[in-house]
Amino acid sequence: MAGTVESLWKEFKYSGVKSINDITADKLMFCMKCHAPQVQYLEPSGAKELAELLIKARNGDEEAWKKVEQVNINCLICHQEKAIVHKWLDGDIDRNAIYGKKEGAHFDAKYKVLKKSPVIGSAVFCGQCHGTGPNFEFPEPSQCATAYGSYLHAYIPSGGTKVCQDCHMREDNLGHKIPAYRDERMVKKALDYSVEAMGYYYLHKPGDLRPTVRVVVKMKNKAGHRIPDG
Repeated sequence: MAGTVESLWKEFKYSGVKSINDITADKLMFCMKCHAPQVQYLEPSGAKELAELLIKARNGDEEAWKKVEQVNINCLICHQEKAIVHKWLDGDIDRNAIYGKKEGAHFDAKYKVLKKSPVIGSAVFCGQCHGTGPNFEFPEPSQCATAYGSYLHAYIPSGGTKVCQDCHMREDNLGHKIPAYRDERMVKKALDYSVEAMGYYYLHKPGDLRPTVRVVVKMKNKAGHRIPDG
């Protein structure tokens, strides 16, 4: 992320950013759209502070890193910010509510109302970030995740019936850990592979016997999207 910040004045000469003092939230959103959507609401002073912290953290400042870690994908990102996709149909987000699969009371002291999200249990919910490729809505599009695009274009046409939440949350009782490729269980579920090796000697020319190995690797993708992806 620090590299992205610095590229605004080091590489993108038409960005309008000449130094870190010119940083505003909208300049960061082509990455932060998914990595930290709440950044869009920062005042210019807050955006500048975050940019400074990112650079300090990249350079080894542990205190800066601790502060940067607080800007993350927290409960409110999924259970509020991303809870409504079709706002013309379903209305705007209620900032005083938490969204889930049903309506009712919520235990939190601040967010006491639970509202139903029409999409929270479907693949399109995850596809908002784990998306379909380039973010063309920005002045400087970035090539980003294509997992949802792969899911739609390959897995579903091939007869797949699961959604993201099945594999990453419901199965094996994974819950809100939502593990992916760093989790050994997910790797085993996603891939079948085998390796065959045969060693022999190859007579390159008379008197020149060379040890050789033939290796055959077979790999099958069992996931609902291409691998690797994000």
